Amino acid sequence: MSEFTQMLMAGMELTLAEKTTMGVELLRTWEPKALQCDPVHGYWGCDSGGKDSGVIRQLAVLAGVKVRWHYNVTTIDPPEVCRFIRKEHPETVFEHRPRHFFEVLSEDRGFPTRRVRWCCQEFKEGSGVGKVKITGVRHEESDRRRVSWKLFQSWDVSRSHGDLEHTSWMCNPLVYWTSEDVWEFHRRGSIPYCSLYDEGWKRLGCVGCPMSGWKNIERDFARWPSIARAWRRAFERLWFRKRPTVMVRGKFKGRAWPGMPGIHRWEDLFEWWRKGAAGGESDDGCQMGLW
Repeated sequence: MSEFTQMLMAGMELTLAEKTTMGVELLRTWEPKALQCDPVHGYWGCDSGGKDSGVIRQLAVLAGVKVRWHYNVTTIDPPEVCRFIRKEHPETVFEHRPRHFFEVLSEDRGFPTRRVRWCCQEFKEGSGVGKVKITGVRHEESDRRRVSWKLFQSWDVSRSHGDLEHTSWMCNPLVYWTSEDVWEFHRRGSIPYCSLYDEGWKRLGCVGCPMSGWKNIERDFARWPSIARAWRRAFERLWFRKRPTVMVRGKFKGRAWPGMPGIHRWEDLFEWWRKGAAGGESDDGCQMGLW
């Protein structure tokens, strides 16, 4: 068993009280670094409106550290999330990007897939550059996070391989917390949470996110039809912009965009994407060649 695996198992086996103490001490330990980066506001707190954000906000209160909370407006989050933040976290700063998500999709980056997740980087990861950010990342959420996320680490926001101009630092006090820990902490502290959890949503995120899987996309589109219609309009605009072009790389090189057989209309492309083919669930190969 590797040293990392042993450390991970030891962290997960801590009691909730021990994990809480660890999180509080972690925030206190790195506050001088946060104040060095931002003497006025200290930590850059990442508030997504989800259950994990509720916990890290309370840990910051218990730690007594200086922090300013920020919500990255993706423009495709559930309306209930935005309303919850405005009501329960009125001091949170809403960070807006210059362009709407669907504008970027149709005019520049194309549709996101599991393999080409440009939207996370552009709408969520780009804020707080040069600051020490508090996140609610947890190892339990994915194998990738279990391997790559630590209690404290630097983060190259632009994937610029260490360019200090684009580096932030991430303080992750919940890495060892389980979902049960999070909800128990909520219960003990009577921490408010978004109503969507009571309606069956286990995780909150962008409406239509390919990382959530096609079944959840279907559920989200049924719940928020206006956002589903906006997705369709964006695909239509993308289609008429890109269709006249020819693929210049990949296995569909030389074909009219997007190259895949059976895709003759924007509606075909949208259905192909919506049903999970763009999410890594088919054998169509890497979609990097689309752009």
